Amino acid sequence: MNKKLLRLIITLIVLLAGYLSQVVGPPPETDLMQATIAKHVDGDTIVVTIDGKQETVRLIGIDTPEVDGPYTNAEPYGAEASRFTKETLPLGTIVYLQIDQSDRDKHERLLRYLWLSQVEDTSDMDNIQNEMFNARLLKEGYAEAKTYKPDTEYDQVFHKLEEEAITSGVGMHQ
Repeated sequence: MNKKLLRLIITLIVLLAGYLSQVVGPPPETDLMQATIAKHVDGDTIVVTIDGKQETVRLIGIDTPEVDGPYTNAEPYGAEASRFTKETLPLGTIVYLQIDQSDRDKHERLLRYLWLSQVEDTSDMDNIQNEMFNARLLKEGYAEAKTYKPDTEYDQVFHKLEEEAITSGVGMHQ
């Protein structure tokens, strides 16, 4: 192969690589914070440890039926939703928390999406359905989709998952 042709091929490869890096770009960045499950409150509220400090976390975009407590009366399927959370997130489990718009609610609880693993792409539908616990509660019929503005990043996905659970007759939709 002559030197001119070889230089032309190398130049084209370098240009193509530069072009593709601009078009494709790096994978989406995620801002997931690692935490450890420290306590279960109910189906959609847990206590985690972050950097040695305990924080109560309210899972956003969903609502599970209530269990009997000091401020609430038991609702149908509340015990089952709470049990699912305890079984899926045993004490000591490492999880990853994602913020939307709001940091805390009026009760000073952190408002978060909870991921079971540190995914690279939080917008990937397979990741959402399989690795985000909020979505798993909906998919399994333990929660209903609930819009809490301004925290609406997954609102459409959550309503779709709830509809699928209702159609499939799973969990509280039996």
